[in-house]
Amino acid sequence: MLSFHPHHKITLRVLLLLWAPIIWGNTWNVCHTCEQSSIKATIAIAKPFDTLLIQKGTYREFEILVDKPLYIKGIDYPIIDGEKKGEIFRITSDHVTLDGLYVINVGVSYTKDNAAIRVVQSKNFLVQNMVLEKLFFGIYLEKSSHGKVFHNRIIGEAVDEYNSGNGIQLWYSSYVEVSKNHVQGTRDGIYLEFSDQ
Repeated sequence: MLSFHPHHKITLRVLLLLWAPIIWGNTWNVCHTCEQSSIKATIAIAKPFDTLLIQKGTYREFEILVDKPLYIKGIDYPIIDGEKKGEIFRITSDHVTLDGLYVINVGVSYTKDNAAIRVVQSKNFLVQNMVLEKLFFGIYLEKSSHGKVFHNRIIGEAVDEYNSGNGIQLWYSSYVEVSKNHVQGTRDGIYLEFSDQ
């Protein structure tokens, strides 16, 4: 039978209190009437492993940098409208989840491969249940690994090959599961370049 010295019990309680924010994190509600109304601004003040709940509504934001481990969850598919100004989400951290957002109006550029979601040098990421429309590239994975792209709907407006990107592109990426995605109206549905699954 295991037993703990009273001093050890106190130490264990202190450790659990210190670890609690790391294990569970805080939850931030983002909405137009909430204390936090901007996705960008909330990411800036959030701590690693926090959760952002993006409530239903339209958020006119682009170049949203996710540079720390976060769980970003949309409630009733909030619209993230990039207003054709550039890339919309850029993930540069490990352990990031994007779930349940409706992302539209990615900026078209013939010198940059603008994407609705770009994942750069990241591991253990999850992009799921996203709806991406009016885009150049949909999901672009760059030198990333050990992630999952699952159950997303990607709808481009490709007329000619030169003015459209790919739905899901993997560039120098590996150990990525890509499954149950619907892709239409893009140059290629899934395009692997120096990559393997």
